[in-house]
Amino acid sequence: MRDEKGQIDEKPHKVHISSFYIDKYPVTEEEYQRVIGENPSRWKESKKPVEQVCWSDAVRYCTARSILEKLQACYDLETWECNFNENGYRLPIEAEWEHACRAGTKTRYFFGDNQSKLKHYAWFKENPDYADACFGYDIYGFRCVRKVPDNTSNEQEDVVEEKGQKKVKTGFVYHDIYLEHKTTEGHPERPQRLVAIVEGLKQKGLYSQLLALSPSPAAVEWIQMVHSPEYIQRAENSCRNGTRYLDSMDTPISPRSYDAALMAVGGVFSAIDAVMQKKITNAFCAVRPPGHHAVEDAAMGFCIFNNVAIGARYIQKKYHLSKILIVDWDVHHGNATQAMFYDDPNVLYFGVHQYPFYPGTGSEAEKGSGKGLNYNINVPLPAGSTDDDYVRVFKEKLEPAALTFSPDFVLISAGFDAHENDLLGGMKVTAQGFAQLTAIVKTIAQKCCQGRLVSVLEGGYDLEGLAASVEAHIQVLMK
Repeated sequence: MRDEKGQIDEKPHKVHISSFYIDKYPVTEEEYQRVIGENPSRWKESKKPVEQVCWSDAVRYCTARSILEKLQACYDLETWECNFNENGYRLPIEAEWEHACRAGTKTRYFFGDNQSKLKHYAWFKENPDYADACFGYDIYGFRCVRKVPDNTSNEQEDVVEEKGQKKVKTGFVYHDIYLEHKTTEGHPERPQRLVAIVEGLKQKGLYSQLLALSPSPAAVEWIQMVHSPEYIQRAENSCRNGTRYLDSMDTPISPRSYDAALMAVGGVFSAIDAVMQKKITNAFCAVRPPGHHAVEDAAMGFCIFNNVAIGARYIQKKYHLSKILIVDWDVHHGNATQAMFYDDPNVLYFGVHQYPFYPGTGSEAEKGSGKGLNYNINVPLPAGSTDDDYVRVFKEKLEPAALTFSPDFVLISAGFDAHENDLLGGMKVTAQGFAQLTAIVKTIAQKCCQGRLVSVLEGGYDLEGLAASVEAHIQVLMK
C-alpha cells in the first residue's frame, strides 16, 4: 500500500488467507442489472464493467446475488458487518485481491518483471484505449469472492465418508431443561415423551450417529418476532410465581417452564445455525413445550412459544433467506402458525390434519389473505385416515405447491399424534407412514434448497408409538 504521496507506507509481512473463489471478470452492467434491477452506469454498454457504484452498492449486490443463488449472505445490511464464515458473495480483502492478481507468481507482476509489458495486460492513464481492446484483463469495476466449501467435490451435499459409504450428517437437539417443564399428573404432554425418544434412539444405535447440538436460551428479542411483549412477560411472571396454568386449563406450567420454552426456541436456532454453517444437512429437535398452537398473545394447546414460527423469522432475519416452507403433519391443525403467516407470501404453510377436530380451524377454505392468498394450504382429513391417504396428499398437494414455491429452507412441525395408537388422535398412520412423509419433504428440500431442513417436535403422546415414529423419521433424515 502507498500513502497519499505515493510512498510505500507499510513493510512486507506475512498474511494467511483461506481458499476462495473470485470472479474471473468484473461485474458487468448486464449482470448488475439482472441482480439489482437497475443500471447506474453513465456509459451504457451491457458487457462492460458497471460504474457509478459505491462500496455500499457493491455490498448490496453481493448480498442480493447470494440470496438469488441460495447462499448465505455475508453482510448484515443494517450494521454493514461482514461474516467471513458464510458461503455467500462479498468483496475481496486486500490480501485476497493481491493474491489473485499475482496468480501464484513471485515476480513484480504476474506476467514477469518487465514494466514495459504492462500496456499489454492493464488499463491505466498512458493506455486509455486498452479497456475497449481487451475486456478480459480489465481491472476497473469490482469483483466478488466467496469461500471454498469444506467439501469442494460436491457443494450440494454435506456428507462424510465412513467406510466407503456416504452418510448425510443429521443433527439432534436435546437438553435436560426440557424435562423441567412439569405438567399436571396424567397430562399427555409430559417429560417422559423425550425420555422415550432418546432411549429409543440409543437402543437402536442411532443416537451415536447423530451430531448432538447443545442449545442456548433464545433472546427475548427473537420471541418478540411473533409474540407480543405483554404475553412474553405474562408467561415469565406466571411461571416464576408458581401459577399452575397459563391462559387456559390445557396449558399447565411449572416454575421452570419459561426457561424450557426459551431453550426450546433456542434449540431450533441451534439446529438452523448448524445447517446454515454446513455442519449438518438437516436436524431433528426433541424439544418441549411444543409450539404450533401458541398464538401471538396467548398460550394454547400445551404450547407456550411458537418454536417453528419464530424459527422461520430467525432464518429470514439472520440469514436473509426469504422463502420458508412449513410442513405441519400434527394431528391437530397448527392454528397459530397459520395465523402468523396468513398474509405473508414468503412463507408457504402446508397443514394436513384430522378435521373436524381441535382447535376447530384448518378447513380447506382457509387459503391466506391479501398477498398471502394461496400461500396457506390446508388438507383436512377424516378420522381413520391411513398411510396411503397421507402419502397421496403429500404427492398430489404438497409436492407441486412446494416445488413451484421453491423454498430457501424447510421446517417441519413434526407431530406424531396421528399415529394409530395415539389416544389424542383418531388417525391410522404408522411409523413407516411417517418415514414416507419424511422422504417426500426431504426430497423437496434437496431439490429446492440444498437439503436445508429442520424438524421440530410437536405432538405425539403414545410413548411407544412416538419413539418408533421419531426413529423412522430420523432414519430417513440420515440416509
